[in-house]
Amino acid sequence: MHQDERMGVLFAILGYVLLSMGDSVWKLVADAWAPTALATWRYSLGAVGLGAALWWREGALGFRVRNPWVQLMRGSGVAIATASFVTAVGMMPLVDTTAILFTSPLLTALLAAVFLRRLYTLQTHRLML
Repeated sequence: MHQDERMGVLFAILGYVLLSMGDSVWKLVADAWAPTALATWRYSLGAVGLGAALWWREGALGFRVRNPWVQLMRGSGVAIATASFVTAVGMMPLVDTTAILFTSPLLTALLAAVFLRRLYTLQTHRLML
């Protein structure tokens, strides 16, 4: 394994740990805050952090968008999915909601094959299992 691959694995592990910690915090405050408030707070912090990083690396050109309507639809879908996840965290055990969340790559591949006519091969199926 090369140094770049090790760093990639390290970042992936760090990302999964942070996501799990974030989900645990959501479970603690799910009864106190509305799902939309939690989603707004999470994505507002993310937008500020990523916006600052983008400004630092790309300047004003980094904020130029080619298809704003597509991005608006994508953002709306993410907002609905996040609010649904937070609602589920309040109603189900955290382990179950996280397990369901991690099936999203499988669902994405299947839906891409159906709606976007993406090639779904046996190798794709094996990689998901």
